[in-house]
This record gives sequence, C-alpha cells and structure tokens, in this order.
Amino acid sequence: MKNVKIIGSVRAREYNGTCHITKLMVHPDFQGIGFGKELMTAIEKVLRAPDSNYLQAVTVSKI
Repeated sequence: MKNVKIIGSVRAREYNGTCHITKLMVHPDFQGIGFGKELMTAIEKVLRAPDSNYLQAVTVSKI
C-alpha cells in the first residue's frame, strides 16, 4: 500500500466494569474536523459491555 498515512489512533481497555481510554490522538493536520469524535464513537461501541458502568478518559492537550 503506497501513500497510506495513519491520521489517528485510539487505545482502550475494560477493567472492573470501567472502560479506560488510555490514548487517543489525531495528526495535527487532521484535527478539528471530526476524526477524534469518530474514534471516540468507535471505541465506545467496541467497549460497550453489558457489565461496563463507566467510561474514563484522561485528556492532555499539547499547547
């Protein structure tokens, strides 16, 4: 595959009924146009287990 560029990534896990989003990043050239929101929506669907009661995300912004 030529000219393929990774523009975003998300990493998460479920532990003791809480879904922990440990990393979510979007390439600076693609920020502000909805890719982060799409990644959040996708990972929420994957981790939405019947016994999961909480979603935890810690956010950091590079200024």
